[in-house]
Amino acid sequence: MNKFKVGDYVKSVWFDGVKPIVAIDENKDTCTIKLDDDWYNPLVLILVCNFTKGQMIEVSEYEDFKSCVFTEKFMSYFPEATTSFVTVHNKYIYAWKYARAIQPKYKAFTEPKLAWVKNGLVLVNKGSGDNWVIIGISFEDNKWMIRLQGESRKTRNELRNLFDCFALEDGAPFGELLIKE
Repeated sequence: MNKFKVGDYVKSVWFDGVKPIVAIDENKDTCTIKLDDDWYNPLVLILVCNFTKGQMIEVSEYEDFKSCVFTEKFMSYFPEATTSFVTVHNKYIYAWKYARAIQPKYKAFTEPKLAWVKNGLVLVNKGSGDNWVIIGISFEDNKWMIRLQGESRKTRNELRNLFDCFALEDGAPFGELLIKE
């Protein structure tokens, strides 16, 4: 049920067009969703638009998103229009036919690699720009910890933290590649 929230736009075989969700009634055993004056079972509804105002999304005029893909700030959705997704970019308003959530290209590593220590992999702190070398790996309190050394200082960081705070020397994220370009 958590895929629906008030304000989302849905469609169904039970009505024409697209309607916004007005209310959600969740009991411990049942759930119904109000659209206009009628209540529906969530199983008969298909989510059309669940972006929130200000969210960064990818937009295109092409359904396959293979060319002309732009990242813009979502403003509103107009189900009656052919170009339903309204965005703002550089203070200009645009309308698009297709939109999707931003597809992440990298994700945090879940397991460390021995080669990082063996090769003395250098990471760059995104905030300070300081270089740090991976000098060790340990498993503590059910999480992987990475030991780093930089400018005569040593520190330990959780593997997930490295993805958020560090990059490789070439600027690439310190994570696993999900989407090859």
